[in-house]
Amino acid sequence: MQSSDRKTRLRQILALAPQQRSESQLTELVELLGDVKMFEEYKYTPKLKQLCKQVSLHSFGIKQVIFKQGDEADAFYIILSGRVSISAEQTRDGKTWSETVAELKEDDTFGELGLIYGTPRAATAISTTYVELIGLSKEAYDKEIKGDDIQIKTKAFKYFRKHPFFSLIPDEILRQISNKAKKPIEFKTNDIISKQGSKADAIYFITQGSVKLLRRVDFKVVKNANDVSFSMNDPKSFDYSEMQIETKLVEVEHLTKGDFVGAYESFRNLAYQCSAIATMPTAAYKVNPQDFRFVDAYDMQEILNMTSPCPSDKELRRNYIQGLRWGVYKNSFVNSVRLENKFKRRFTHRTPPIKSFKTASLSLENPFSKPNTHLRLLPIERIMPTTPSLSKN
Repeated sequence: MQSSDRKTRLRQILALAPQQRSESQLTELVELLGDVKMFEEYKYTPKLKQLCKQVSLHSFGIKQVIFKQGDEADAFYIILSGRVSISAEQTRDGKTWSETVAELKEDDTFGELGLIYGTPRAATAISTTYVELIGLSKEAYDKEIKGDDIQIKTKAFKYFRKHPFFSLIPDEILRQISNKAKKPIEFKTNDIISKQGSKADAIYFITQGSVKLLRRVDFKVVKNANDVSFSMNDPKSFDYSEMQIETKLVEVEHLTKGDFVGAYESFRNLAYQCSAIATMPTAAYKVNPQDFRFVDAYDMQEILNMTSPCPSDKELRRNYIQGLRWGVYKNSFVNSVRLENKFKRRFTHRTPPIKSFKTASLSLENPFSKPNTHLRLLPIERIMPTTPSLSKN
């Protein structure tokens, strides 16, 4: 079902009062809401059907207040279409003003913090466009979701609190970041986490598995008399026009648990400099860089200092070419050792074994006590005749 058809069908069913929805409509609603981010974890459980019996549809025009800061928290919402602005009152030096803390879009959720902690609304929600919301009441939330949600968000908060990247961030701001991250995203082997050249709109914090960072690098091909090699220097426009370029995927870094992807680019509004590929089943928290907007400027500078750019293409070329040279040398060395061992085996097979020396003994055939060998020597008397014996008269 296409996205527009899916939304149309959702509107039709959600427009009905919960008690008016038939079993077939509830079954259809389960399939439709199973793809909504908030309900993905309940997709194949009976709990999702119970939630479908209690959700409702709400719509607001442009610049309408959905709830105000300080109101009692009576529901939370999922954006079906449109955008919502979240703002909070800030006070400093006796002055009070309203500051936008988030701009939410389709599939984002808001309003759950007051339900989790039983506190009044901490911010004001205003529609920035015509917006349609899927709402769940506090009673239904407490019954079906609250226990699971608290456990999930507590786990996320503990992870971020222990991570050095967040060591300077106060608990209240960190809790907002961890609540939005919620659960780690799971990636299969060879899944692309981020792609070189695409907009860096998220930072990924690896909780398990491993990730390889790869970068596409253009090499200038240098043709010699006997072989073809690559130049470490950046290719010129002439090299591209003459088709003297070869593009390769060069490994930049291997990341594991505790490492992060995309922080340097996300905070500087750049495109991802490398592609991140899962080399095994991997899980990572996805964090929006906009969630750091309330971090103190000094602390934010310290966080920025923890990030570093991808090495330059020239440096990557040098490392790649040195790796090729080392590979050639290593293969040559291994082959020479193999040939040497092969020659030794042949030589040993063809040469008669040399007997070990035994204790020599004096004899007429060996008057000089020479050791016996595998070489057969002529009897000593044939070379040095013995003195003839005297005969008796």
